[in-house]
Amino acid sequence: MRRLTSFLRANYRLFRQHWSVYLLLLVITNLIIGSLVAPLFTWLVERLVALNGVTYLTYTNLVPVMMRHPLLLISLLGRLQI
Repeated sequence: MRRLTSFLRANYRLFRQHWSVYLLLLVITNLIIGSLVAPLFTWLVERLVALNGVTYLTYTNLVPVMMRHPLLLISLLGRLQI
């Protein structure tokens, strides 16, 4: 139990010294994901769907798209794996 409390105390002390760096890292990571990564993947999926001639993709037309465009779904699932 003593080891646990000393471990927690040391980590709390370290966090208290560097909390601004952790906050900055969190903010920058969220900005990068929200400003670059998410729009890039949205654009890629839109282009992939448009290149396959599918006007929209929802749960209501999923079965017809699976029947007519199986490569589209394979490539979309491949994008989810990244």
